[in-house]
Amino acid sequence: MAPPPPPPGWGPPPAPGPWPVVPAYGRPDGAPFPGAGPSTTNPVCVASLVLGICALAGTIGCLFLGVPLSIAAVATGIIGLTQQREDPVKQGKPMAVAGPAAPLHLHLHLAQLHLTPRR
Repeated sequence: MAPPPPPPGWGPPPAPGPWPVVPAYGRPDGAPFPGAGPSTTNPVCVASLVLGICALAGTIGCLFLGVPLSIAAVATGIIGLTQQREDPVKQGKPMAVAGPAAPLHLHLHLAQLHLTPRR
């Protein structure tokens, strides 16, 4: 005797239907996202900030490493601010200012501690 047929609703899943073709990245209509485009940050300003952060770490670890990095941060910050003035569309002025400001502030405090007379 043959087994009884399965109740309705049981059985293999239905075959998948046609799926819409969607690109892997981006919007489905292919248009760019608002604000998307090439970066407008000045790389010299970014370099100034990175050199300033490295100068802070170098000053805390070894003063002989921190001073040249601080000088490089100041130089790249000045170059970045000059480029910023010539092309105001590019961003990065706060990075060009903050990069050299932090290590110079630390160097001034270290000089103050060194030059302050002890009792």
